[in-house]
Amino acid sequence: MSDYLSNILVNYAQAVNYSMIDDGVKNEVKRRIIDSMGCLFAGFSDDASNITRNLAYQYPFETSTIIGTNCKTIPQFATIANGTSIRILDYSDTYLSREPLHPSDVIAPLIAMAQKYNSGTKKLIGAIAVAYETAVSLCDSAPLKENGFDHVNYIAIATAAGLVNMLELDKEKAKQALSLSIVPNIALRQTRSGELSMWKGVAGSYAARGSIDAVELAKCGMKGAFKPFEGSVAFSNQCTNGQLLKVVKDEHTFDSIEKLNPPMKILNTHIKYWPVEYMIQSALQAALEIKKEHSFDFDEIENVDIETFKLSYEVVAKDPEKFSPKTKETADHSLPYVVARALKDGKIDLDSFKEDKLNDESLRLFLKSRVKIKENPKLTSGYPEGNPEIVKVTLKNGTILKKHVIYPKGHAKNTLTDNELSDKFSLCAHALFSEKRIKRILNMLWEIENTNLDSLLENLAI
Repeated sequence: MSDYLSNILVNYAQAVNYSMIDDGVKNEVKRRIIDSMGCLFAGFSDDASNITRNLAYQYPFETSTIIGTNCKTIPQFATIANGTSIRILDYSDTYLSREPLHPSDVIAPLIAMAQKYNSGTKKLIGAIAVAYETAVSLCDSAPLKENGFDHVNYIAIATAAGLVNMLELDKEKAKQALSLSIVPNIALRQTRSGELSMWKGVAGSYAARGSIDAVELAKCGMKGAFKPFEGSVAFSNQCTNGQLLKVVKDEHTFDSIEKLNPPMKILNTHIKYWPVEYMIQSALQAALEIKKEHSFDFDEIENVDIETFKLSYEVVAKDPEKFSPKTKETADHSLPYVVARALKDGKIDLDSFKEDKLNDESLRLFLKSRVKIKENPKLTSGYPEGNPEIVKVTLKNGTILKKHVIYPKGHAKNTLTDNELSDKFSLCAHALFSEKRIKRILNMLWEIENTNLDSLLENLAI
């Protein structure tokens, strides 16, 4: 029943083991776990996080921890609860390519299943590395958004590959698991269109939850649909207009996976320095640098002109809702709102998207009358190698202030140091834990490969 891409992914997932992974990649996996746990604590009290935890509480089962609590549930509901808290504030990591993605969406399901099957933290690290390699390779191959499908479909595939690796499924069951993760669980792009809702932060973990179901069914002997990638109405044709398989074969975007090379592509992914959509990060940094380097009040601004690349314009700028955001989810995906808010407040943090900020009438008027955004073809040619954006602020006295940022703080070419990452974790967790407790948690996370997973998660209870 399997097809070309199924064979490639299964062979790779079965071949990778902890000992063959480069130390730098192992460290990067640990950094992503630390970043994700920080994001989880920052988003722990969000409405969507509370909703998904309340669902999980209804299914008590001594398997997988609802992180931040002493309660356990089945892996599927732990995945939704933990994954939602990680993603809901849009503070988690990113990869930008033909299809943008939040690859850390694979971490919650892999932790949940590592607990159920007592896989150990070294196997967990290996599975995360495999899942990242799979997700990034898919993003490099074909876009989903252009055909109306959401990037979390790649999360489903990557999660399944990571679970095949972690649980050491045999070839036949692994192929069935891939098919069952894809064919029944296709997600639509409407999640990220127009006014955005809390579902934006839940979609990734919900897709990964489907992959857990797929793996469990395959382990019990369930057979999936034939040719899930290359069938006439299968994933490649339906979701990528045939581009996925064509690019994989013609451009060799899966070459490293086909050659069974050690996973490395996590090194190309980016950690967020600010809690906003990644394609806004460069413009935000430019605005903050302008504000820091020059003394002016917000009401002295005549106009703000922002130049960005094509995908950024389409995702975070062109919709009218981006110039009048009514929800937190729309605001942190609004290029004009984030830049204007940064110029007004001199900062962007989690408080920047609270209701009083969104209802700031003076900022609403400013967005409608003084902010203009356009695509710059030269910047478009610089993506996805960089995240290039230009912000120009014209003051009422005629002064022009301009900044061009290509690699914002946290980009793979401008990475956060380990200390900066620890500082981000502390910032995210300070409302829930003492400084002493945060230090102890960080010490355990930095040594996760030598730590018992159940013990670690017990220490994360609030």
